[in-house]
Amino acid sequence: MLDYLKIGKRLQVAAAQVCSSSTGSIVVVGLVVAAAAAAAVVVVVVVVVVVVVVVVVVVVGVVIVVVVVAVVV
Repeated sequence: MLDYLKIGKRLQVAAAQVCSSSTGSIVVVGLVVAAAAAAAVVVVVVVVVVVVVVVVVVVVGVVIVVVVVAVVV
């Protein structure tokens, strides 16, 4: 158990050193930017899918109305 605590402490110290160095902060900022970019891509994809679905539903609805009107008239 003590070995695990020592390893955990060393990892904490190493992480603190990485974060305190300029390169480490650049890496952290890069990871945050990458995560934000990935989230933005997901949002854009979801919006595009929703728009496509809405357009398809509207087009199908218009086609149905045109067919019904043509049959009735």
